[in-house]
Amino acid sequence: MSRRSSLRPNRVWLLVIAAWSIPGLIATVVFYIARMESEQAVSWIEALLYMFPFWYLWALLTPLAIWVARRLPLDGPRRWRNAFLHLITATLFSFTHLTVGLVIIRAVIPGPPERSYWEALPYFFRNYYEFDVLVYGAVVGATYAFDYYRRSRRDALRAAELEVRLAHAHLQALKMQLQPHFLFNTLHAVSSLMDRDVKAARRMLARLSDLLRLTLETQGIHEIPLERELGYLDLYLDIERERFPDRLVVEFDVATEALEAMVPNLILQPLVENAVRYGVASRPEGGTVSVAAWREGGRLQLRVRDDGRGPSREGGGVVRTGVGLGNARARLEELYGPEHTFQAYSPRAGGFTVEMEIPYRRAATPSREIRSA
Repeated sequence: MSRRSSLRPNRVWLLVIAAWSIPGLIATVVFYIARMESEQAVSWIEALLYMFPFWYLWALLTPLAIWVARRLPLDGPRRWRNAFLHLITATLFSFTHLTVGLVIIRAVIPGPPERSYWEALPYFFRNYYEFDVLVYGAVVGATYAFDYYRRSRRDALRAAELEVRLAHAHLQALKMQLQPHFLFNTLHAVSSLMDRDVKAARRMLARLSDLLRLTLETQGIHEIPLERELGYLDLYLDIERERFPDRLVVEFDVATEALEAMVPNLILQPLVENAVRYGVASRPEGGTVSVAAWREGGRLQLRVRDDGRGPSREGGGVVRTGVGLGNARARLEELYGPEHTFQAYSPRAGGFTVEMEIPYRRAATPSREIRSA
């Protein structure tokens, strides 16, 4: 590993030198041809010695120019100040490049110079300052382009990774919906209803079919409007209402402006399923599940609450979150990072509450709510 690391700087320098050799060769050919047509003809060696010091000096200055470019970005709030600083830096680079380059040329080219050093230096500045500024700008521009490309690649990789994780989370949600107890209870309820209410049994099967179909159709979609999420939740609750016709009470308190807000796909159903399983199904008298959503400034508040006995507690009072809560927490973290909050707790009065806060973003186009027929 250390050997590989030690070779990397060498490869980088080779690439830098190779990159500056190309314009050096072009400039050498141009200089040689121009001198051939004048009275001051030079040999190829003299042309190389005259041109390459200037271009290889840029190879030495390139790391410093890259360092400056990354510390003076032009896409932030200080872009105008940084642009002015770049102009000053370009002047300093040109002064260094021409001053040192002239010294090297006088040291390597044989024969007496045409002008003294102090006569040649102003001449070089008059003729090559603007060109040097353009070269500096090219290095800075190439640095910004490379960094933008690298950021784009990194963002693309992160998006791909997020896609995989969200797909995994989606499959987990699908797995929860297809857990044996859920299918068994649903099919058992259908079987019981067949003897006394065939229409209700058919409705239950239809809702189950719609639920599974929509779960598959929305695979890979990160966010959907809350209105559509609530429509999806309706299908699930229709099944549970058939199972617990006299024991399940569902209350919705959703603000109108919250309906167009974007929420993670399949974020409410697992939470409501947990509330039904632990807050309603486990109690002979049943219970109430409430779903609330409202906007506070630029934030969307979501809450799922039940009035059951609350979650079981391990020794030491640690609340067991379960797969549904862990799945929701992980997806919110992946989608919003530090811009979200997630709380799951059991109030003193009993029951269980899950509260989420995410950025409020409206859907691009109004969604068509999915409602049970």
